[in-house]
Amino acid sequence: MDTGYVSGYALCTVEITGLKEYPYELDDGRMLYGWKVENIEFIEPFPVKRKLHLFEVDDSLIKPHKRLSVQGYIKKYYDPLRG
Repeated sequence: MDTGYVSGYALCTVEITGLKEYPYELDDGRMLYGWKVENIEFIEPFPVKRKLHLFEVDDSLIKPHKRLSVQGYIKKYYDPLRG
């Protein structure tokens, strides 16, 4: 685990609205892609199994926090989870 990063927790929900191919080829010939995301919504963090792909969780686990600023969310939820 890298110090300063949060791993193993859901922190937000997003809507994936597009896919972009970047002009960069990996050493094995594969191309690099990125997602365009919108409608980012911070949630109360909860643990998830470590995966490197998209996953679904039960909606009852998702508790949005619209009243916190980004800085308030980081201070209340993100910072305590950092290694």
